[in-house]
Amino acid sequence: MAGCRPVTITMLALAAAAAVGAANLASAAPLALVGSIPVGPVVGQITDLEFDYANQRLFVLERDSSAIAVIDLPSETITQAMGGLKAPRGLAHEPPNGQLYLALGDGKLVVLQGAPLRRTASLNIGSDLGPPYYDASSTRVYIAYDHRAISVIDTAHN
Repeated sequence: MAGCRPVTITMLALAAAAAVGAANLASAAPLALVGSIPVGPVVGQITDLEFDYANQRLFVLERDSSAIAVIDLPSETITQAMGGLKAPRGLAHEPPNGQLYLALGDGKLVVLQGAPLRRTASLNIGSDLGPPYYDASSTRVYIAYDHRAISVIDTAHN
């Protein structure tokens, strides 16, 4: 791919704080590099990351190349690459049902699920979608659209 450059995702871990509490936050240890995972050629920036803790996967949105890479964290390998996405805007992972919400530039919110990821639903939201946000307390996904509206999706029924 012309203009591609190899990219590595750097994992950082926060060292344990000497004491717990808001008063001791200033004394917390600095971040320390614990490893890195090469993700191969990427055009432009990586614009969004989402974790699937249950399956130990990292979802990497490469907005400029219109692709998502799925990284298996234990093996530190790319297990899936989904390209040809229509102007992706952002990701939101919903753990209870294992769904990944992907906002696209054509006004659709796509629901992906499984390993490998597969499309299970597509919701027509509206123009000018922003990135989706998952709220764990309500198990809903929120997404702004049309510059002045917000759509609320019940993740149990989409």
